[in-house]
Amino acid sequence: MTTRACRSPVSFADLADYWTDDLDPERSRHVEDHLFDCASCADRTARVAELVRALRAIVPPVVSRDRLARLEHDGVRVRTTEVQPGARVTVAFSPDVDLLVHRLKADLTHAFWVDCDVLDANGARLLGLEQVPFDREAGEVLIACQRHYMAEYPPDVCFRVSAVDTDGTLTTREYRVFHDAERA
Repeated sequence: MTTRACRSPVSFADLADYWTDDLDPERSRHVEDHLFDCASCADRTARVAELVRALRAIVPPVVSRDRLARLEHDGVRVRTTEVQPGARVTVAFSPDVDLLVHRLKADLTHAFWVDCDVLDANGARLLGLEQVPFDREAGEVLIACQRHYMAEYPPDVCFRVSAVDTDGTLTTREYRVFHDAERA
């Protein structure tokens, strides 16, 4: 079955904004009305919606508090562990968990930017992340570990968080996390 082309198609930008809830309410209603009446644009919006869902599923290794809340709202099963500087914790990646989040605690009240390195048990740098999101008020960096990381990284890692304060002072803290892959 062939769908007739639309004479005034909704732009890709508007479709993407529609699916990410970035349109103002009036424009959103206009797009929605058009999609209800236009099979061609409805087909296109289905493809855009699929793309938006796929992009939302991509989780960066460091997330903001807002991003974490959206993931939880979308049904991602999250296990959160608070980790203090210098501590070593074991976390379980059980079958009922989609995402492990390590809340690396630190005094970040004067931080201007924060970098995070992932090190192996011997101190070799596995991954460097520059200017990561951090929560100044809560004093934390949220590390998001996905299941497929278990195949890419050793289970025993150290997160080295380096914060540069507004006066240029560099403070470095380390957090050791052992990831245990539980089996069902």
